[in-house]
Amino acid sequence: MTLDDQLMAMALRLRVHGGPQEGEALEHLAAYLRETPKNPEDLAEALETIRDAADGALQIILRHQGRL
Repeated sequence: MTLDDQLMAMALRLRVHGGPQEGEALEHLAAYLRETPKNPEDLAEALETIRDAADGALQIILRHQGRL
């Protein structure tokens, strides 16, 4: 699974567990990064950072909801 695939999967999970706004914001950011030409190394690093941030946000949401 590519980083982009992981990011979109996290966006779906954020939509389900955190609300539509969180997931939609992540989807828009992923689309922007995909469509904007960048140095491949910079893009990979940005996607990793976003993936890590999304994972952290999801963990906080799930803990707050008592699902972890």
